[in-house]
Amino acid sequence: MNPLPNIAASTLTPLTYTFYDDYSYTGKHNAVTGDLINPTFSGSPYAEIIGTTSNMTRGLVTGTKVRVLGTDQWLTTTTYYTDKGRVLQTIANNISGGKDVVSNIYDFSGKLLRTLQRHTNIRSGLTPETRVMTQLLYDAAGRVTDVIKKLNDSTQRTITKNVYDELGQLRTKRLHVNGASQLETLNYEFNIRGWLKAVNKDFVKTANSTANWFGQELSYDYGFTTNQVNGNIAGAKWKSRGDGKGRAHGYAYDNANRLTVADFTQNNTPTAKTWDRTQQDFSVDVLVYDPNGNIQSMRQKGMNGTTIQTIDSLKYGYLPNSNKLSFVTDKKNNSASQLGDFKEINNNETADYAYDSSGNLIKDLNKNIAVIRYNHLNLPDSIVITGKGVIRYQYDATGNKVRKIVTDSTISPAKITTTEYIGGLVYRNDTMELIGHEEGRIRPVYVSGQPVKYYYDYFVKDHLGNVRMVLTTQTDLSMYTATMEASNAATETALFSNVEETRVEKPVGYPQDDMVDSNLYVAKLNPKNGGKKIGPSLVLKVMAGDTIQIGARAFYKSTGPKDNQSVTPEDMVASLLQAFSGESRANSPHGNGEVNQASPFGNFNSNDYQRLKEKDPDQNQLDKPKAYLNFVLFDDQFNLVEENSGVRQVKGEPDELQTLTSG
Repeated sequence: MNPLPNIAASTLTPLTYTFYDDYSYTGKHNAVTGDLINPTFSGSPYAEIIGTTSNMTRGLVTGTKVRVLGTDQWLTTTTYYTDKGRVLQTIANNISGGKDVVSNIYDFSGKLLRTLQRHTNIRSGLTPETRVMTQLLYDAAGRVTDVIKKLNDSTQRTITKNVYDELGQLRTKRLHVNGASQLETLNYEFNIRGWLKAVNKDFVKTANSTANWFGQELSYDYGFTTNQVNGNIAGAKWKSRGDGKGRAHGYAYDNANRLTVADFTQNNTPTAKTWDRTQQDFSVDVLVYDPNGNIQSMRQKGMNGTTIQTIDSLKYGYLPNSNKLSFVTDKKNNSASQLGDFKEINNNETADYAYDSSGNLIKDLNKNIAVIRYNHLNLPDSIVITGKGVIRYQYDATGNKVRKIVTDSTISPAKITTTEYIGGLVYRNDTMELIGHEEGRIRPVYVSGQPVKYYYDYFVKDHLGNVRMVLTTQTDLSMYTATMEASNAATETALFSNVEETRVEKPVGYPQDDMVDSNLYVAKLNPKNGGKKIGPSLVLKVMAGDTIQIGARAFYKSTGPKDNQSVTPEDMVASLLQAFSGESRANSPHGNGEVNQASPFGNFNSNDYQRLKEKDPDQNQLDKPKAYLNFVLFDDQFNLVEENSGVRQVKGEPDELQTLTSG
């Protein structure tokens, strides 16, 4: 029967089907009864373990078929119930051609106790099947206290443990709990109105505390002067364990409760109570609005290296008689900036943005987006970026995003990256990228020739739900070695500076070195006649909690010409600063090790270097070669951290292979 008799059936494109009452429809999935009772749930004595599906389905949705838009692929879902009408199991096709089977266990009152997701992806060779079991524990008031995960056949993990106060407010959240220990504890405080007041307040207030990784305090504008309680956040103070420095924004609003100023200060010395903007400034001001509430201007400061400067000074324009943004122009525009700030391609007040009749943005010239197309659901279908490529999105007919296809045309042949979203799992080019969980994600790590390993990441969030820190159970060990062998040249020159410049054949008398498989080449240093003073050098970005071990092999001969030429500290510092200039490009676990040419490592001077040499009286002896292993640590402001820096002098033992280490 054609429900639209005035339209020919041949011109209609079906998008969804919904089935009721029974399972007589074509394509229905059979129940996977083994997943209903195995594994069972043991956290509640009131769990109802039901091993069979119910026939009492009159009036219930028993299945759906949904088309993937723009294709002939249909995703069929079959739903089975208990006699109480609770969803017992769903079996659904997924975009990869596999299936997702989700089985549930409830207690007598209907609280969900356990879900088991059996996911298959027939195109994924390394992870063709994934099983994720989630167990929930509750307190007497029905609030979730424990979230427990088990991935495949691994040991189950307690994702979070929650503790509530008498009013039902969350007081404590422990992440990745293992007995009495955990990855992080979040302690919440609320004011008398039930508004969040602090997360880990003691950590924020205590100088040099390592009790937590992140903390935040909030203060509110209660509007007592106008006899109103508007609830605006008057200030936010936060601190991370990364550098232990407190930072704060103080906010001001106009009479319509619109933000006008975000004033930044920083506690540069944790043991002092002075706050200023001498080292960093991320203040925002000049926030002006028109009568319709549209923003007209904004200015924000930021950091370029260690230099405080106005990063953006923005002016906004709108289409006539409209609230639609027409252009944004930046008085401080720097089109070459890599800071992630706002950048104009054409710095003028001509229209940058255009819209369709539904109000959807179809052009953004400030991002070189030439066109954005939408489907009938007003969801973006494709984005064309001039000079770069195209991003395409695929959805099912209910609006769920199932696939993203990125075509990078900046290289030849064009690189195509396909990302698929399947029931909480994400794949990139048919390789699993992550599995979402309640407090973050599970991340697979692939090592050639080894089974896939899974690590749990946790997102520490602020009061707005923004991720402020990511904590992981993965402990990463990265080794960077300059063997000087010609066979390793491609890799080592990409990691280290001064490799090719110092490589020579191993001298006669050089002992056998078992640290490398072959030992045909070494690095030779000699300041005479403009020779190289600095050997292989590496710059790495590190964070709090990282452990660094540094070592070098040294050898000099007892016979041969002696070079009595001295090298001044100034000469050595100049050479070291050249090594810091960014020629080394190693990627540490925390990001690119490349150093910006503008970074002020010039704060490191000859006096600093001389002090490092004099720290240990055994390291600056006149009867030893003036040759050293140098290691220098800088903080986030490129200031020398003297207690973690030093030199190790070559011993007065000629014709012997020595090992110099930082330990």
